[in-house]
Amino acid sequence: MIATTVSRQHARLRVYEAIQSLDLQPHSDAYIAFREAYDEESLHEYSHRVTGELSSLAADVDTILERLFRQQRL
Repeated sequence: MIATTVSRQHARLRVYEAIQSLDLQPHSDAYIAFREAYDEESLHEYSHRVTGELSSLAADVDTILERLFRQQRL
């Protein structure tokens, strides 16, 4: 499931970057939302691709890990 989601996100990213390289500016709400998220990532120098890195405020790490592991099925 996670691999499929990552693959879809990478496909969307490739399409977005191809559109950008052609200097096209579609006007759909979905495109605009994707562009805004992409620009925000660029502004903060975040990777646009999944790298396996997680980041958060240090105080939130325990909460995040607890919730993550609670969701895992053993």
